[in-house]
Amino acid sequence: MRIAESNIINRLSRSKAFGSSVLCAAMLLTLWGCKLKKSDISDMTLRAERRNINEKFPKIPKDEILQQSSGNRMFSELESRYRASLAEFKKVTENDCVKLVIVILSPEVGKAQSLANNFGNPFIIESCSALDIDCIDLTPTVAASDLNDITLGTEDVQWSKNGTDFVANLLTNIVFKYGNFRNTKSFVDSVRPKVFGDLPPNDNEVLDGEMNLPYRLKVNSQGLRMNHNLTFPKKKQTILFMGNSNVYCPYIDNESIPTELLQKRFPDKEIVNAAVDKYTMEDHLALYKERARYVEPDVVVVCTEGADILSYFFTQRNHYSRIKKLYQPDSVEKT
Repeated sequence: MRIAESNIINRLSRSKAFGSSVLCAAMLLTLWGCKLKKSDISDMTLRAERRNINEKFPKIPKDEILQQSSGNRMFSELESRYRASLAEFKKVTENDCVKLVIVILSPEVGKAQSLANNFGNPFIIESCSALDIDCIDLTPTVAASDLNDITLGTEDVQWSKNGTDFVANLLTNIVFKYGNFRNTKSFVDSVRPKVFGDLPPNDNEVLDGEMNLPYRLKVNSQGLRMNHNLTFPKKKQTILFMGNSNVYCPYIDNESIPTELLQKRFPDKEIVNAAVDKYTMEDHLALYKERARYVEPDVVVVCTEGADILSYFFTQRNHYSRIKKLYQPDSVEKT
């Protein structure tokens, strides 16, 4: 079925009649004898549409946006999108009786600091203050450390094994700070989904990207980067960590990622890792609303950074967004 689906998508993306994609997909599926649900056809159509627009606009600019003459206007629009996600995140977590904590965390600090973090980190702090959301900026502490010791020597700046231990030490203070917070809301098993995260189950040695750095990746059957499954009714305080690569930690074995180190330090708590590389705040929000909220967290810690604001640019969204939508560029984005 996967091969047939791939062939359909390839033909769809080349079709001149792609304007009526759903009808085209249905016709092709009939021709190939594939019996898929309407939701499957819709997903295939969206992937084909995204493939088309990604071929037309292949680049995912980051700091380059801030270097353009129209960059200030564009960045302001991206900031407003990010802030709207923050506001909604606060609303849905409050409705769930959950404490939301925003943590600014990145290895791109000091000499490695990007323009996006330079401009974006203060905006996140100011936005959280305006929205009355707890915000903890860990980047000054990271910047004061030896970056060569806590990051990998790669173009894509990521934590080393020493770095993940360093991050776990920083997050330990946050676990202590919110250690007494308890959620008063629970869900019945009949409404609880089988999965709470977006990662496919896995327990293998993998190679991530083109770094040629193998590591042991363990994803439980519930779609979370954890060494065990969650059970209900819960018996411990549950702290849900969300974020991108700074929490997911590519190139690092499960045993050494910050959340697993925290779990060993706090056996009386349930430390949950729902991070996904390349996700932005709107993806964390969508994942929380659809799946992650059902772990019944007491505290949700979302690790972010200024560069996440640029991830609201339409090309980033079309490449990585979990939200089933095609993002067309507005006039400023197209420029």
